[in-house]
Amino acid sequence: MDKFDFSAVLAASVHDMKNSLGGIRTSLSHLAAACDNSQRQDFAFLEQQTDRMNNCLLQLLILYKIDVHRLAPDIDAHAASDILEEVLARQTGFPEMKRLEVQGECTGEFSCYCDQRLLCSALEGLLNNAQRYAKGRILLSAAQQGDLTTFSIEDDGPGFSPEQLAAGPDRLAENDLGNGNTGLGMFFVSRIAAMHRHKGKTGHISFGNDSRLGGARFTLFLP
Repeated sequence: MDKFDFSAVLAASVHDMKNSLGGIRTSLSHLAAACDNSQRQDFAFLEQQTDRMNNCLLQLLILYKIDVHRLAPDIDAHAASDILEEVLARQTGFPEMKRLEVQGECTGEFSCYCDQRLLCSALEGLLNNAQRYAKGRILLSAAQQGDLTTFSIEDDGPGFSPEQLAAGPDRLAENDLGNGNTGLGMFFVSRIAAMHRHKGKTGHISFGNDSRLGGARFTLFLP
């Protein structure tokens, strides 16, 4: 009997679920357009949750492909400002519903070498996560630090817990899992960062409570 490849079956099932969610998301958009203003917030919440599930499934598929060596990053030069615009454009009406001000900031015109699709997926996941904890403001920024390009998500929420800070970047996902969270988003971002290498340097992440807005700050460094 041939060996049963559970991981391949799981990946195919995740792909099917992702397609179904896409259909649900389209139907929600049509229903939201036809409803009155009193129901808009409910639909905005449903759309945001659907987008969040879709992004989680996408991350699972990408991690599977990385694990079976079927995904190599497509590295090219991309304007950092274009990446910020793309990520912000994907946001639904959820920030407006929660009265969140989501801003982008790019310090100058510069390019970074990255896989734009993978980077945007990572930043979108971080932005969605920040929306769960922010009180009123979120800042997505890009900057240059020497020969590194940084992308940061800052919010005005409660920040990372002492346990998370003590765990450090390498064990943050494990620490989240112990507190009832999957840790998928953090693990995904760290893997995407590590896929970016240049001149002996490897992409990495850092986090802390040094946000300019008073809450958490998560930064992705690319060489």
